[in-house]
Amino acid sequence: MKTLVVGDSFVANKIDTYAKFLQDIEPGVDVKGLSGGGNDIISYQLLCELKKYDRFIINWTSTCRYDVLVSDEIKKKLFNNNCNHHFVNNHYFVNSGGWRGNWTKESTKDMFDGMYKYHFDIENSWRTTLQNMLLVHKLLQGKPHINFFSYDTFENVDFGAYEKNQTKHYNKSKWMRFKQKNSWLQHIDWDKVWFHKNSQTETGGVMDWCHDNTEDNGHHPSAQGAKAFLQTVLIPWLSETHN
Repeated sequence: MKTLVVGDSFVANKIDTYAKFLQDIEPGVDVKGLSGGGNDIISYQLLCELKKYDRFIINWTSTCRYDVLVSDEIKKKLFNNNCNHHFVNNHYFVNSGGWRGNWTKESTKDMFDGMYKYHFDIENSWRTTLQNMLLVHKLLQGKPHINFFSYDTFENVDFGAYEKNQTKHYNKSKWMRFKQKNSWLQHIDWDKVWFHKNSQTETGGVMDWCHDNTEDNGHHPSAQGAKAFLQTVLIPWLSETHN
């Protein structure tokens, strides 16, 4: 069985990730990590790999990230080697990295500054991510797949709180109103979406699980936290989906 793991820096980073440890123990695992990438490029990477794999692990990221496909060769030269970017399916994507990302570099500031200052809306970012998720679910019907987020992106209102282990602030009512207004969300197979739940939230991600269950207190899992997440959350799911 061939397995694809696709996601952000939680999948491929300078620090050993759960995906790296999974490759060490499970044959047939390929990892496509898009550090700093958003959910548009994560979805696009999966769409391009769809026919090659039997099982999928999809690590969605913060919804506040923009991905822009740049096809013009002259424009590419303005960005290359001076911004966060990835090549997927021979296409060149510039990635903002989110509110607190590295888009403020000189080459990409003009592209993203106005988008964040004038156009960013949290509910719109939820909408685009969830539409990508719905598309993926529909295309993967009949194939084992699991989805989860790096961070709590729906009820926790401040991604920056992860970086210095600050107190997190939650807004359950905003997320509930969004779900009520968007009845199409019922078409998402929520059984395929893993959320970490505790007394404060029902939409936690990998980092929230690590904060509650390991000694991790930063914004990326340590090697120990990544191993614990793999053993506790992913290994049982993988065992259930073996042919």
